[in-house]
Amino acid sequence: MRIGAFIKKAGKPAVNGIPLSRFELAEVARAHAWASDTWYSERIEPDRDQSFQQPNLKPLTIVKPIMFDKTAEYYSLIYTQFKDYGDEADRVADLIRKRNPGAREVLEVACGPALHSTHLAADHGFAADGVDIDESFVSIAGKANPGGRFEPGDMRTFEMGKTYDAVICLFSSIGYMTTRSDLALAIANMKKHAAQGGVIIVEPWLTPEAFTAGQRHLHTVEEEEATIARMTIGELEGRISRFYMHYLIGTEDGIRHELEVHELALFSREEMEEAFEKCGLQVEYDPVGFDDRGLYIAVNGI
Repeated sequence: MRIGAFIKKAGKPAVNGIPLSRFELAEVARAHAWASDTWYSERIEPDRDQSFQQPNLKPLTIVKPIMFDKTAEYYSLIYTQFKDYGDEADRVADLIRKRNPGAREVLEVACGPALHSTHLAADHGFAADGVDIDESFVSIAGKANPGGRFEPGDMRTFEMGKTYDAVICLFSSIGYMTTRSDLALAIANMKKHAAQGGVIIVEPWLTPEAFTAGQRHLHTVEEEEATIARMTIGELEGRISRFYMHYLIGTEDGIRHELEVHELALFSREEMEEAFEKCGLQVEYDPVGFDDRGLYIAVNGI
């Protein structure tokens, strides 16, 4: 996409009031040109709720956003620097077996590179499958856990053709649902894939009062295959938190820059619980969870 067309549709974007440079505009335009020659996709249908303010852009076409298409291979290197997936998998296994002692098959929704699923399979004996919208992650997940089945799919509409003893959606991936309607569709689809007595565990993104715009985060990695510096800054637009993730990636081929733009909705506890209740689930809320984001836990059929 040419920068001029990007500006014409979106207006010149800024982070915390500072206009982006032409280089950054080009990067943002490329990051947003997901599956068509347009900057923006239709995320709010005319009959959907308008509680989450969106940019004033005319809806164009429904496309599939890919957030990690340029950085998927480095995801594990970055996140295992500060996140203990083994410990979280231990806690997930405990939550599942307390509510469904005979549980064996687990589906991870928005599985990424299967960091939780791999531990659930290797450390706890679960048969772990996964689904993710990003096909790069699906490929990586299949190699990491070759005993599992990993498929590409949107959490609102994926179809695995079977049910599971537990369905999990972790690391705040549910935040990528940017309307209450999409949130409800995603929870309903998880319920559809949960067997009778199956446990559903969802780790939410932040609530509106917990998010602070303008915060900066830096993560660095120094490994044989790559040296990486990723700086992230967030902004707030209505009830949407938007993150600009700038990567400098150094390999034997040189140093390159990548930019990702991530948008996650800030749902209240009441809105999260409503999504479960709408599809007939009684939900239990743990306000702490893994790292103070909380957990929503339901059992299908109870």
